[in-house]
Amino acid sequence: MRTRRKILSATIDTSTKWGSNFPARALSWRAPENRAKTPSQAEEVSNPLKTLILASLLGFAGFSGANVAQAQSNYEPYSFTIFAGTPGDHGSNDGVAKAPQFNYPNGVAVDSAGNVYVADAYNDTIRKITPAGVVSTFAGSPGVFGSADGTGSAARFYFPNGVAVDSAGNVYVADTTNATIRKITPAGVVSTLAGLAGVNGSANGTGSAARFFHPYGVAVDSAGNVYVADTSNQTIRKITPAGAVSTLAGSPGVVGSADGTGSAARFNYPNSLAVDSAGNIFVADTQNSTIRKITPGGVVSTFAGSPGVNGSADGTGNAAFFYYPYGVTVDSAGNIFVADSTNSTIRKITPARVVSTLAGSPGIVGSADGTGSAAQFNNPYGVAVTSAGNVFVTDTYNLTIRKVTSAGVVSTVAGSVGFAGSDDGAGIAAKFYNPYGVVVNSAGTVYVADTNNSTIRKITAAGVVSTFAGSPGVIGSANGTGSAAQFNNPSGVAVDSPGNVYVADTNNQTIRKITSAGVVTTFAGLPGAVGSADGTGSAARFNYPNGVAADSAGNVYVADTGNQTIRKITPAGVVSTFAGSPGVVGSANGTGAAARFSSPYGVAVDSAGNVYVADSGNATIRKITPAAAVSTLAGSPGATGSADGTGSAARFDFSTGVAVDSAGNVYVMDSNNFLIRKITAGGVVTTVAGLPGFGGSANGTGSDARFSFAYGVAVDGAGNVYVADTINSAIRIGGGFSAVSRKTHGGAGNFDINLPLTGTAGVECRTGGASNAYQIIVTAPGIAPSSVAVTSGVGVVDSASTSADEKQLTINLSGVSNAQAVIVTLRGRDDSRNTDDVAVKMRVLVGDTTGNGTVNSSDVSQTKASSGEVINTANFRRDVNVSGAISSSDVSLVKSKTGTSVPP
Repeated sequence: MRTRRKILSATIDTSTKWGSNFPARALSWRAPENRAKTPSQAEEVSNPLKTLILASLLGFAGFSGANVAQAQSNYEPYSFTIFAGTPGDHGSNDGVAKAPQFNYPNGVAVDSAGNVYVADAYNDTIRKITPAGVVSTFAGSPGVFGSADGTGSAARFYFPNGVAVDSAGNVYVADTTNATIRKITPAGVVSTLAGLAGVNGSANGTGSAARFFHPYGVAVDSAGNVYVADTSNQTIRKITPAGAVSTLAGSPGVVGSADGTGSAARFNYPNSLAVDSAGNIFVADTQNSTIRKITPGGVVSTFAGSPGVNGSADGTGNAAFFYYPYGVTVDSAGNIFVADSTNSTIRKITPARVVSTLAGSPGIVGSADGTGSAAQFNNPYGVAVTSAGNVFVTDTYNLTIRKVTSAGVVSTVAGSVGFAGSDDGAGIAAKFYNPYGVVVNSAGTVYVADTNNSTIRKITAAGVVSTFAGSPGVIGSANGTGSAAQFNNPSGVAVDSPGNVYVADTNNQTIRKITSAGVVTTFAGLPGAVGSADGTGSAARFNYPNGVAADSAGNVYVADTGNQTIRKITPAGVVSTFAGSPGVVGSANGTGAAARFSSPYGVAVDSAGNVYVADSGNATIRKITPAAAVSTLAGSPGATGSADGTGSAARFDFSTGVAVDSAGNVYVMDSNNFLIRKITAGGVVTTVAGLPGFGGSANGTGSDARFSFAYGVAVDGAGNVYVADTINSAIRIGGGFSAVSRKTHGGAGNFDINLPLTGTAGVECRTGGASNAYQIIVTAPGIAPSSVAVTSGVGVVDSASTSADEKQLTINLSGVSNAQAVIVTLRGRDDSRNTDDVAVKMRVLVGDTTGNGTVNSSDVSQTKASSGEVINTANFRRDVNVSGAISSSDVSLVKSKTGTSVPP
């Protein structure tokens, strides 16, 4: 049975974690302190940690641009690529049919000629689809946000959501994060009709004197009046053709469901609206799960649905139920069509208030075309209806535009469906469904909590994915071997030295143990029993545990998120509260029960037994010694942001995953910032990948990489970082580039000179033999380039070959001149999802045995002193002619080069 629970202005689907309801970019909203406190209330709040980032099922709650304009990060760039799985097909391509790409399309409108206009929210653009299905970008520039007016691509938008079109072909846009209403002429000229970019408020007035607060929906009547669902103000606004703004219904900032006239009425995050030929306005009152009606005189009534009652029943008026309806449109006959988002259905309401389901099946998420209940949607947001009765739908989480005929026949008009699934296979052939936790063992095997599949997956070092335990889509708590076992939205995974895997089986309220043979048992907790009791095995209780980590002694540490504590489980299954006090939220440092946490999510443990905690609600990373003394390693309690820095100067925004390497560096999945962060043992925070406030699925190095609300992070012995890229349903791998120059010295073996891709380039000081040949070996995930070439300096690439696992590239050069900087560029480094170029710099100076960039008497003296020695890793550079021996020939060669230097 699929169970969903509501938290404040967030929705949690405990069968599908987020239920994919999670596109909101860089939310700064925080839950008020009115969380349920009793066990019975805990049934309603489900997993309370999600209140911090599930700010919106619908991408609205407290959406703020403040989190996007962050302090510049100090990048320590890691290159990320796909290890396994296939990200959703987000993009901005124009074209026809499946060629176009969208990035969480929201609002949709259709003009009298049958052209469809789409608010492509994450691309910050308005798209246009002709009746022939040709998609073009009507206004804005993909991925470039701002507030500038202008024509076509010169204009800028910031998370646009609602669109409407008038009889003259003008398009009106609810430019949500800019808090403005924009107008686009048929020629593509964009102007600001009302509001002031970036300034939130509720003031009435004309043009830029008016204020809005996250406006989401717009509609326009036959007289040219524009109506606005001013979502975070909980009001419906009206804008005259002259730009005069007034409040038609609701009271700014006052949430409720009361019917009444004007300011006496109450709404609960209204998101879209439509106006009929008589001037009546219909509102998708989303958080009330109702459709409201406003007469031209401002009288508000509940047209269909029952306030606060979520469901999918058809019926008349209040007997019908909706589940967070998002989009609404009305045809010429007065029929209303609703995008019933969380039900993933399209509903129809007649003028007599009779509600029926036109297409889709309640609670069944998918992308199938078909008729009526045979069709499937994935959280549709926007709807628009043509004069012929066809309904166009922005099928938001499928990244497509769908068409529903009056007979309920559904087809896909434009876009390509995302790629969640449960398939096993190698690399991108495998499919995941919102994976949360990830861990890697000493052999390089990766284990994944594939949350929405309710399975534990296993990935070999070569990227081959198999289902280790559980059965995809089968929810339960049964113990057993392999597919006979059952899980319920597992979140965290950990592995101990003997190879046992521990699982935070979140919605079962238990910690599970899986042997290397795939035998699953319940290690601690009782399925379905929420609590905070310490005890042994099934006598212990947990409250939505999420993170797990295992130390070298076999102790397991648990981030018991709902209890605000860190728990410890001995190898014998004895559970105790290691730090924090059950149910008490705070940020205090201290020992054991004196410490306080706020929705701790991820945990990791180092070789010394120190436990690191992603204290997500406090926006900090905490450290707990083996004696349970808690301190704050980085971040400042309650201060969100993305700034790098040391200790309390650094900023995070809902950190979820933590991992620690053998050197004591802590890696953090800074989820709401879309970043991977690194913290040294001294508390120095840098950013290794991602760009603050910008989600996506792009591979790349440093700020070029993109993630989408990734949750889990792990690091292996080689320093490779693995990420459970949750919304992209993929596992990513990243690491810093490394490169060496290598030569063989007979029986003495291979010796390398480091050639870092950042910082000071290494110096190759040997001749490379008669042909002046050098071999460069570059190591990085997904390193296969389309071509390799010398792009600066003298030299020729003789060959370039990639290892089978695409982690190492060997480049053979010849004809390399002395005293120069040679740059070899790896063009189109391609892992089938992304391409980018990488430059490798090698400085060449024959005879510079000291590596200081100049050949001088020190080099001669050093080589003389080493004559006759056996070549080893300390002196191999002194074998300048690569003969396999340090001799007078090397001394003579160094002397002949004295006085030369290498260019920078």
